[in-house]
Amino acid sequence: VYLQLCQYDQALKFFHDAQQQQQQSLPQQKTPQNNPHLDTLESALQIGRVHLERGSYPRALKEFTNVLDSQTQILDRHHPTIATTLHFIGQTHVKNNEFGLAMKNYEECFEIRRKVLGYENPDVASALHSIGEAHLQNKRYERALRILQDSLRIRSEALDDEHSLDVAQTIISIGVAHENLGKTKEAMEYFQEALALVENKVGCHHPMMAHVDYSIGNLLLRQCSFEEAQEKFEKCQHIYRLVGLEENHPDVVNIHNSMERVKREEELCV
Repeated sequence: VYLQLCQYDQALKFFHDAQQQQQQSLPQQKTPQNNPHLDTLESALQIGRVHLERGSYPRALKEFTNVLDSQTQILDRHHPTIATTLHFIGQTHVKNNEFGLAMKNYEECFEIRRKVLGYENPDVASALHSIGEAHLQNKRYERALRILQDSLRIRSEALDDEHSLDVAQTIISIGVAHENLGKTKEAMEYFQEALALVENKVGCHHPMMAHVDYSIGNLLLRQCSFEEAQEKFEKCQHIYRLVGLEENHPDVVNIHNSMERVKREEELCV
């Protein structure tokens, strides 16, 4: 819960406490390296997630890599638990703009999940979403769109209302793909659909709402609707301040840069 609310210090304390208790109470694995118990590794994975979410990418990658090294000595390489760790390693590489490394981990994650869980599984859809996101950030928009649409189909069919944020996440990415393909009308329709899902699920002051507003703001800026774009970015900024994100958090920095971009581009249009 702390992680979802961007309360990173509280989340880290909780996971560190859990890890310490597990190290004291759970036996080590019977491996040559006496690897930690799988539950202890799960806590380490969650610690890595906190570092990833708060933008501490080197620390996140170190945690994930250490977890993967231990898991591969305990579990079969094609175990779904290992796929999850590969997924987080891929996300970290994307944040570092290391798309080749990200894709390598994402594709291995996808293959494990597809073989073990079957193609129509939500975890497979999650892997597809991440692969599509990587293509999107690498400006391969048509390929990204095809993959994201497949992810959305699986998520829409397999997930209930409890997971509507996962569906909304993919809808936003599809909107971004349309935007970059010049299909601004379709993009806005997807963004508005995601906005309704997120607002209905978590209200107006959740970080996910800022994610939608940021996407809408970028589209409005592309259309030279400067005042409306600025309003969206200011709303994002307000949400991030409410949840207590630090000023150097990547999302906060992106909003600041976007607001500066509004000023620059508006001046050029005068």
